[in-house]
Amino acid sequence: MPGRPFEQFFRTEWSQEVAAHLGVEVGAPAAQTTWEYLVVLLALVTWASDFPSGVRLLGDNLSALQGALDLRGRSELSKITREIGWRKCRLGWSFEVGHLPSEANVTADALSRLAAPAGSDSKAFPAEALREASERAVDVMSVWTCG
Repeated sequence: MPGRPFEQFFRTEWSQEVAAHLGVEVGAPAAQTTWEYLVVLLALVTWASDFPSGVRLLGDNLSALQGALDLRGRSELSKITREIGWRKCRLGWSFEVGHLPSEANVTADALSRLAAPAGSDSKAFPAEALREASERAVDVMSVWTCG
């Protein structure tokens, strides 16, 4: 969010191993919601235990946010849905979601494009937004408990 400092962030590059697990292709536009939904799961895995009273997720992909609320999703989203649902029941995750228009999602959008191929739709990375933030490690393949 503009004007608000970030305390922590995570980043990852989508591997062929993760893509195969989810049944999608890295770089395929049709898989965009799957990757955005996976980011929702990773954000919850990273920060939900830090905030036992609940977290608020802001994002610009309505399908991913709605999937987290409804705990529904087509075949490639079902693995992510099961993970969120399992943790919500088992660990007592509590969260709300909110839509943040793409134009206002500057830092997250820039982070998501760091690994984009040269010449693609890249955006300037606002390094000042993360200057004092710490990076949290995320191992995408370690989050799967439901298969």
